[in-house]
Amino acid sequence: VVLVFFFVEHFVGLGDLGYLMPIGLVAALALAYLRRHDWLDMQEEVMAFAACFAWGLAWRMIFPNLDGGTEKLMNLELIASYRTGVTLPPPDMWLAGHQLDMYYGLQHYAAALMGRIMHFSVGVNYHFAFATIIGLIGMTAWASMRQWALLQKDPNESLWWRALIIVALLAGGTGVAPFTYLIFPDMDPLTHSWANVRFMGAYENQAGEWARSIFTPQNKLDLPMEVMGYFMHIGDFHAVLGGFLLAALLCLLMAYQIRQQFVVPKLVPVLMGAMMILPIAMNMWILPLLLLIEAAFLYIHRAQLKEQWLYMALGFVGTTILLQPFFSYFLPSSLGVGLKMVAADQHSPLIQYLILMWPLWVLAALGLATKDKTGMLRFLAITCIAVLVFTEFFVFDDSRGGTPSRFNTTLKYWSWTFVLVLVGIAGHLVVQTQQKWARYAAATVALLLSFHVFDLVYGASKIPRDNWGNLSGEGWIPGRSWAQKDLFDYLKGAPKGIVLEEVGYEAYMDQSGMALLAEQPSLIGWINHQNLWRGGPPYIGRIAHNIELLYKGENPEAADWLLQNRVRYVLVTARKPMSAQVQAKIHAQIGHAYSWQEFG
Repeated sequence: VVLVFFFVEHFVGLGDLGYLMPIGLVAALALAYLRRHDWLDMQEEVMAFAACFAWGLAWRMIFPNLDGGTEKLMNLELIASYRTGVTLPPPDMWLAGHQLDMYYGLQHYAAALMGRIMHFSVGVNYHFAFATIIGLIGMTAWASMRQWALLQKDPNESLWWRALIIVALLAGGTGVAPFTYLIFPDMDPLTHSWANVRFMGAYENQAGEWARSIFTPQNKLDLPMEVMGYFMHIGDFHAVLGGFLLAALLCLLMAYQIRQQFVVPKLVPVLMGAMMILPIAMNMWILPLLLLIEAAFLYIHRAQLKEQWLYMALGFVGTTILLQPFFSYFLPSSLGVGLKMVAADQHSPLIQYLILMWPLWVLAALGLATKDKTGMLRFLAITCIAVLVFTEFFVFDDSRGGTPSRFNTTLKYWSWTFVLVLVGIAGHLVVQTQQKWARYAAATVALLLSFHVFDLVYGASKIPRDNWGNLSGEGWIPGRSWAQKDLFDYLKGAPKGIVLEEVGYEAYMDQSGMALLAEQPSLIGWINHQNLWRGGPPYIGRIAHNIELLYKGENPEAADWLLQNRVRYVLVTARKPMSAQVQAKIHAQIGHAYSWQEFG
């Protein structure tokens, strides 16, 4: 459904879609009625979605602020751009006068489509989209495990074991999780969550004396592995979540094919064909991995799957056609990425690597050691090992030198493989009863990863509760100053126009936050991200320089420059207060075209 809308809106923007909400509601109720006899077959998946959706939404209610602390504003700008309802590619709400033609596509468009249909404000839209994709990941992972459970004599016997895997998936940490209080004895709980995923290169330098007796912190690398337990409290709606959904869906489709002995509804091979091209519009980094896994699966079971080739081809071709308009502007503007060997001094330090990555290696070893007639465990274990070896010796060159040279490669591949083996290997092992040692081993890994839940819950209990439940995402604004809150309220009701704020730093700041939450376009958002996305064109630097001169009162051509860029609102915020002397200089330069409006 989303793909069809995505295709159509590349030719004609559909504008306000609120009329689809009652239509969708009636259709959903009608479908539920028609499928009422199948309730027993799907009630587990429905309840899994509800529970995981509630888990995701609960964390957004605890941490609702859409501010510059992480990359929430970056993801908010992508949703806000797609919410405009105009012909795609949409105008970039972070760079007025330009189009949003980066690789962020289907996931953020789907989120915006939800908000347009439901008439959510952009902040509420963001939070419900986050909860929805968490619900879908959890539901799909549960459904994958249930396929293996249905091959057992008593499928319900493994319910609690499956629940443990879901906890590890949606709330667990990395291999650091069970050792955080040994490695970082003086660190607060939520920082433990950051230290889990950014252990190598970012947080290992904060290790205590006991940990330093085991390993020597280094500053040469930044090798992250982001897991979903970490996403709960930072709340970033990254494209990596769409990749996690595809990983869980791939596990489900392969498990379903095997359980049904390859006699499945035609939708299943259509989906398998579609998934060969979908990552380009969701999370392009995982495309090679997903293609290799699915191609190997199709080759191994080629005799049983020969009746499905046509429908797989239809899924692949149909999805390619629906995404063709997206490819037409995305691919020409994408930056080339080459493959090169990891430099001799850029390999992972062994002790830190083992602390972070032991769950992947243990689960891969279990997959190789366990007897499995389907061959899926060995297949996924070999895949995991191949990815880990590949990322240790090869890197995709995305022009990151020095400390972060391997950053994107490890971030994308380790994180995705973590979900794949946790769902595909651990989720498979905990449902079978024939080899209990393997079940207990996989469950132990999941339990140790779930130590991260304590840090999440304990950390949440320590933060101020002033904005809990304020899903608009605006709660941080009056916290800066009440005058800024008055300014923001004015901006929300003001006519549409380009907003200018002082840049100050390159990224991770509140700048552009008020404009996005008011659904007003910014002249420019975070300089660092626009440079990264667009290959560092000179005009980005010129815009930043002109803004700096304007806010210092040192640009005698400021009025002409503002009018040429169609800037309607120039904000002076609590983040960057302005002296009376500078204000007088700016007024002398632009006063004939702009009027001052004070708030508070």
